[in-house]
Amino acid sequence: MIGWMDAEAIETLFLPAITIAELRFGIAATKKNGVPMVAPQSELTWKLIRLVTPLFLLRCSVST
Repeated sequence: MIGWMDAEAIETLFLPAITIAELRFGIAATKKNGVPMVAPQSELTWKLIRLVTPLFLLRCSVST
């Protein structure tokens, strides 16, 4: 999967809005449930908001 994503032009990839919500929920849940984390919660949140989300800002799909 990662190889395929790396080979694709970023402009051709879309991210469902629900996926962003699930990622944010998962980051928040790790702290509440005491799950061991690879990186601090604030760092994961920062990376999601500052690095990942802007890449898909205009290509975020929303289902109705």
